[in-house]
Amino acid sequence: KIYTIIENSAKAIVSELNDLIGSQLNIPDDNKVQDSYYAFFEYIITDSLRAANIIQSCPMAVLKICTRLWYADHHNSKSYYERDTLEFHYGVVDEYRCNYFPANAYNSPILYALNSNPLETVKFVIDFINQVSQNYKNNPWQDDRVDEVTLQLPNGVTVNQLHSQFFWNAYRGTSSPVMPYLIQSVLMALEKFLLQCGKEFELSLVEKILL
Repeated sequence: KIYTIIENSAKAIVSELNDLIGSQLNIPDDNKVQDSYYAFFEYIITDSLRAANIIQSCPMAVLKICTRLWYADHHNSKSYYERDTLEFHYGVVDEYRCNYFPANAYNSPILYALNSNPLETVKFVIDFINQVSQNYKNNPWQDDRVDEVTLQLPNGVTVNQLHSQFFWNAYRGTSSPVMPYLIQSVLMALEKFLLQCGKEFELSLVEKILL
């Protein structure tokens, strides 16, 4: 299969992969990525165990794929069925297009991207979680309470953060409503990476990452 050939040779064709991904993602949003490339991109971000070499060779390009394919504008939909889906409330792609069930740290490309380019991938995860949380808060069809709290960091900087019990329990099996499997998988990957950092690096460095 062509995907397996690309996966096995990814480290030798990094420039070509970056060019390919970039050329397709530069197509305006109102035009579809060519079907053949869309299937390839979907493979990279949903079959990450098999696509690990591609992700680790081109982490930033793969994160751009995630940005393009993970977000979805459901809010103009008139479908009552769609409004009942978990993904609708968070503004992310539905499970029929990008399947991340069952949620785990290896489902998405995030863990492999973190190991290859940790700082930029952590920024990506923070931006992604902030955006889907804001989408949920702004969704007129959800009835759950989302508060905005102000946190003061040890360095004196204050930040505003969205807070709710189901955000806190996002992937512990106790969140109500349950988070989309995509979001759960992203958070699990980040947690696994940070736990690994805690074992390998000095506590002071880990604290800087967390803050």
